[in-house]
Amino acid sequence: MKTKKVEEYFHIYYGDYFSRVDDYEKGNTPVVKSQGVDNGIIDFLDIEPNYKYIITVARTGSVGSTFFQKNNCYVTDDCIVLVPKCRYSELQMLIFVTLIGKEAYKYSYARKVTPERLKNTRIPVIENFVETIIIPSLPSKASMINQKIKIGTCIFSSYKTIDIFSEIYIAPSIDLNKLKIDDKGVNYIGRTRENNGKTNSVAYTKELNRYLIKGNCITIAMVGDSTCYAFYQESTFLSSQNILILRNDKLNKYNAMFINTILLYERYRFSYGRTLTKTYFENMEIRLPSDKYGNPDYIVMENYIKSLPYSISM
Repeated sequence: MKTKKVEEYFHIYYGDYFSRVDDYEKGNTPVVKSQGVDNGIIDFLDIEPNYKYIITVARTGSVGSTFFQKNNCYVTDDCIVLVPKCRYSELQMLIFVTLIGKEAYKYSYARKVTPERLKNTRIPVIENFVETIIIPSLPSKASMINQKIKIGTCIFSSYKTIDIFSEIYIAPSIDLNKLKIDDKGVNYIGRTRENNGKTNSVAYTKELNRYLIKGNCITIAMVGDSTCYAFYQESTFLSSQNILILRNDKLNKYNAMFINTILLYERYRFSYGRTLTKTYFENMEIRLPSDKYGNPDYIVMENYIKSLPYSISM
């Protein structure tokens, strides 16, 4: 297959200096560093954007992690920035992300990503990939409600999580190796970022009743790479260790999805192996839409999620 050097498609630079998240106020600019998840974004801060419509490659941390940054962002010097030499479509940019990301293995064993190495990296020519790539059919774009909700016009207020959730407790846990795997059994929720937190399904026995946790709640991982990843659990489940359970009477799968997204923005606080404790979580503040009485507006949160494209498939 014919290949070209990455420098034939992109200008390649280091990102710009960045001190610490705590040195900035919260804002609207996504800050891209060297993590391998969340498109590399660690937070949204009050800082002037320095790039738009580029590709970022982590040169430290999750070395080689590659993402397409469509909108305005601030890219730190933990990343290499690839600025296209001509206008490529979003699909083509995503193809570049895939092709360049596949080369990340070259930076194992403490080898650093540098502009020079990226310039000379060879990838299949983009001309081999056309816009008519066949992708799996997606569900209808239809929304559940025929209403456009501009969340930016809502009033947001800060709330401690202990004031949002009537129950916050550590889940009763049981080790997966003590259970029998059964694809048609009870969901087992673990500390993972994927599959709504589900790591397996296990066979139900009466002995497990003391460990069963009722649904209509949020689970949130307290340790590991998945710290602060939150998921809504609709049905009864079993849990691994170090999982927080969050409940309130107004929770449903729609407003829970909104809240989970807000919680995810707080995970930067738990970088470098910091553990999420129950006490810390109870005192953590998050911003949510509020009603005229100053209470969290669960109806707005629910309707916003229902107004999004593809919500009809939820």
